[in-house]
Amino acid sequence: MATSSPASLTHPRVPSAQDKAEAAKETLQGFHWALYTVSRGGDGADWEGVRYYRRSVWSMLQEEKHRFEPLAQLELIKSLWKLLVVDPPLSHHNLTGSLLHQLVSLLHRLLGKEKAQLRLKRELEACGTELVFDVKELVQAFSFQLLEETPNMPEYVGPRNNLSLPHLYLLLSTRARRFFAPSSNTELLELLRKWLVVDSTSLFVGAVHLKLLVNTETALSSSPWLEQALTSWQWIQQSPQWSGIFTQLFSRYAKSVWKRQLKHPDADSASVDLKLQEELPRVYSQLLTLSKLARGSSKLVSLNSVTIPPHLQKLFSRFDQASAFAGVAKLIIYTLTPNSIGLLERFFDEVKHFYHPLSSGSWNGPLRNFLATLVAHFLRRWTRERSFTLSNPTSRHSPASLTPELTNKFIDMVLPVAFLQVFARNKQSSKIGGRIFGNLAQIQ
Repeated sequence: MATSSPASLTHPRVPSAQDKAEAAKETLQGFHWALYTVSRGGDGADWEGVRYYRRSVWSMLQEEKHRFEPLAQLELIKSLWKLLVVDPPLSHHNLTGSLLHQLVSLLHRLLGKEKAQLRLKRELEACGTELVFDVKELVQAFSFQLLEETPNMPEYVGPRNNLSLPHLYLLLSTRARRFFAPSSNTELLELLRKWLVVDSTSLFVGAVHLKLLVNTETALSSSPWLEQALTSWQWIQQSPQWSGIFTQLFSRYAKSVWKRQLKHPDADSASVDLKLQEELPRVYSQLLTLSKLARGSSKLVSLNSVTIPPHLQKLFSRFDQASAFAGVAKLIIYTLTPNSIGLLERFFDEVKHFYHPLSSGSWNGPLRNFLATLVAHFLRRWTRERSFTLSNPTSRHSPASLTPELTNKFIDMVLPVAFLQVFARNKQSSKIGGRIFGNLAQIQ
């Protein structure tokens, strides 16, 4: 039997970079047209086109190093934003729950993380345009979801995505807020005043709007929303959900202040940082309360006790005790200075015996995770500052940076507690204790 020589075998043609670019351009144009058609009241066949092009775009995003042209990506983001946020999704009768989840996830992916967003902003600026979202539109979309006693949005739980639609909109907001206008914080505060009222069933909804939609990287020297948040935080005591909302907001804000001081040592952000420093005693009091270790009278002021409405219980489950402890740990690290480390020392002196290997109770898990998160954030901050100093040797040293003395003091304070965790009877505690030692070793 005759055999073919290797030279006579035909090999499939490998698409070139130009071919891929042309295919991506055609796919984006088709997807954009399909979204435009359904937004004008398309039928079932038009929605099938949306499904087809969504799968194609998602496959492209999964490819390593694949990027769209900035202007094409801008048009696609605007089309998805109009369909999912500006227009009420219930007006599209052919929009199923599964497709709605997939489109929200796609928009979330297209907006990207922090580095991708900064790159997209620079590319659009080079093209003479920009991407700006209206915070009012997202608040309106949120409110429709969160204030309904029986949410009307289609629900979908897939094999890889068990998030409800309100959860997806929450995640979407974390990436959309970087594209809000500079005046968005003022507009947001005016919109939320009607909800941030004691004894109101929408109190938690207003707090979540504030936590998710505030852009903490703009106008650091003038932040009326911070005053509102600090006031609202005192309204409810001994609620992990309420504490989780505000400690996460404050920790994100503290990190923004720290980043600004690191990159621009002459920036006028010291006064803002002082506001957070003044609240630290209350933060530690809250930490003891959530740990169920507080003894004696609490320094927190409880103006009222408001419970989460039943139809919001599932949604607010993500703001639990763990999230509150994580927010507190992050806030402590990014406000850590030679003046504030004394509060942390007093806290560990107070709770050190609860870390003993023979100690057992409901406080074990929260305190263990708090210590691990605290050290992890300290390592991130220390690594970032060291990297910035090495890459910018001529820049002026920021007064907010960790000094060697402060670093050694932190390690000497945490090391004995971490040592106790290694010998804990609980396997999880012992495992986390080893991880803490690993992080401390990187700093040393």
